[in-house]
Amino acid sequence: MAPAFAAALPAGPLVIPLMGTESGFGFALTAVYVALVAFATALLTLSTRTTPEASSTRDVFVFFRKAPLLIAMVLAFGFADIVAISVMPVYFVKTGHSQAFAALSVTVLALPTALAQPFIGVLLDRLPRRRVAIAMGGIGAIAFLIIPFLTSPIAILVDFALIGAASFSLYTCALTMLGEQYRGGMLVAGSAAFALAYAVGSGMGSGATGSIMDLFGAAAAPISVGLILVVFTLFMSFTKGPKAA
Repeated sequence: MAPAFAAALPAGPLVIPLMGTESGFGFALTAVYVALVAFATALLTLSTRTTPEASSTRDVFVFFRKAPLLIAMVLAFGFADIVAISVMPVYFVKTGHSQAFAALSVTVLALPTALAQPFIGVLLDRLPRRRVAIAMGGIGAIAFLIIPFLTSPIAILVDFALIGAASFSLYTCALTMLGEQYRGGMLVAGSAAFALAYAVGSGMGSGATGSIMDLFGAAAAPISVGLILVVFTLFMSFTKGPKAA
């Protein structure tokens, strides 16, 4: 699931540099694509034979209490991911880059995200999974913190690619640890809790970082996210892991 999601992200932003923003053709093409995906999903759903085990709303909140580390990982991913996708292109335009560069940055963010998944899978199989998650959080924090100090467009894109790979790997780590630790109804509850955590993290990310940028200047956006990821990485380092269920 994670590699498929990551592989789908780079295509959308390419519509802007390839087709421009002067006409509505790019937006119309995207709308047709989304409609086709929805239609294909509906057709595939008709042939589905697997029914997930039942879970309750109460189980979702129980999962929040039992696995704060996993929830924090998804929150951090949602926060960093939405900032990188929605706020950082604004940052690039504010710091003198073109709209095409801003759109290209999102594609550069997403491509390594997809390519890195097999390597992250190998690391998760061979190393302690919590240590892999801590390393990814630390890499993402450093990559955000150094963005304002980079002047070369190539260096910025390379660093942005590192952000994409590291932040999305947090979600891959969380999914792996969820499947390792939980079964049955709690596994379903954990998946629902992940969706809620991502929604909360992404909602906080764009609003908070946009406000910080308005108050303290463009450079405050990546620096604030980097500092938040530093705090999150320290939290991961000193918080006990989830209990199996």
